[in-house]
Amino acid sequence: MMLCSTFLLLALQGAADRDASVALPAYQPVSWAEFCRDHFDPDWALPLPTEKEAGKLPVDLVAWFQEFATRDFNLAPGTEAGPEHRPILLGDLIAELAPYREDTKRLLEELDRREQELPGLSKSERRNLGELLCDGGLFHKKWTPADNRRDDGILHLPSWEMKDKTGRSTLWTERSGDDTVLRAATLVFADLESWFAAENDCPSYFDQPDNRFEKVEIPAQSRVFAKSPEGDEYRAQIFRVVSDLPFPFGTYGGDNRVRLSLRPDGLVMNEVYMAKNKDFHWLAGRDVFLPIRTQDGRFVCLLVIQEFGFDLDGVPESDGNRKEAVRAALGNKKRGAEMRFRPQAELAPQRGRLPRRAVEAESSAAAPASSRDR
Repeated sequence: MMLCSTFLLLALQGAADRDASVALPAYQPVSWAEFCRDHFDPDWALPLPTEKEAGKLPVDLVAWFQEFATRDFNLAPGTEAGPEHRPILLGDLIAELAPYREDTKRLLEELDRREQELPGLSKSERRNLGELLCDGGLFHKKWTPADNRRDDGILHLPSWEMKDKTGRSTLWTERSGDDTVLRAATLVFADLESWFAAENDCPSYFDQPDNRFEKVEIPAQSRVFAKSPEGDEYRAQIFRVVSDLPFPFGTYGGDNRVRLSLRPDGLVMNEVYMAKNKDFHWLAGRDVFLPIRTQDGRFVCLLVIQEFGFDLDGVPESDGNRKEAVRAALGNKKRGAEMRFRPQAELAPQRGRLPRRAVEAESSAAAPASSRDR
């Protein structure tokens, strides 16, 4: 049976930052100890794979993409640039090809041509780039996460199995359920503020394709921030969700605990987990946001890099079900972010800072919250 993956849209949600339509309760300061104890237990953060688990795959997927984004495709591996050399980075290539996003055939023809001209771009990398750039199908009125289209702009990468217990907390070594952690990426032609505005617009989830939500809310008291002992800011909130499954399964849900922070390299990272409850053996994941720029520093888009896994108790899930959940999470947020984004002459830095906070509601009572009963 098909898992109702729309619940898992909420799996990688972040601290809200800008939304013109929904005011959010203000973040409340808490101590670092309280933050880690009551709001986001760092032991539940999704671990990186060990070398044994990764096998031939990259252990650090973000580092792998960072190398790809900063490589000079106009330079053959192992050669040195001459005085007249003109570097071509990923951002330059995306900026050149993005105008063809709605015309898959033309875009792939142009990408094939550029592959022949660029000695630093391999065939497998050209395939990956084609998957990322061809996103016209995602914006069709009839698109749903169940569609595994070649033109949805979502790149599915090989998954890994979390079986190695070395160096991991007991929360992970003693958990039950399936071991699969999915990996995916998408290009978002918008800024961080637009992405998080799309994530935190609770009423909009009921307008998304194939949704089966009964309730989506952000409890006001869950929105907190704290400074780590090193002085870094962390934000947290809860996405509380109730959804239903097709017969004979009933409703299910829980609290998705999310944490927004900066990695040591300045990239924004958004993490989620759901501790074991009656419905889930486990759920955890992270999004990392890599700004893509041209060789001369012009911002082009965000590359959103996702790792995510879950096991819903008592419901059989296939690899296809899990990938549908990824398409739901990434696809709907990409659509929402690009719809909200307005190009600006001077865009705020997309690295080295947390997204700007929204205009926050004065009331501490609620949400935003939505349910089918509203």
